[in-house]
Amino acid sequence: MSTSSYEDRRRHPRVECAMRIRVREDDTVYDLTTRDVSLGGVFLFSKASVALNAAMTLQLEAGERTLDAGGTVVHRLPGVGFGVRFDWMAEDGERRLAEFLDAVGAEAA
Repeated sequence: MSTSSYEDRRRHPRVECAMRIRVREDDTVYDLTTRDVSLGGVFLFSKASVALNAAMTLQLEAGERTLDAGGTVVHRLPGVGFGVRFDWMAEDGERRLAEFLDAVGAEAA
């Protein structure tokens, strides 16, 4: 049996921060807040029921910038929220998100 936890398998460190994100799943739109964000994905507070593996598009408000991304629901905590893995980011979104997360991390230190 493996002793590695889910946390040990993460490729990107998480940064706790409250970002506003607009999520579109099919014809449904949610305006949600993050619990934490990484270059690999995001955990969103939501009481809405979403399916595992649901595909969605996201608009992240990273400081003064809005970043467009697509993702897949990979984790759910019913009544609390859900985790989304980023599958793609538009333009130079990954670089911009990295800069934003670095700034948030520096403020928290």
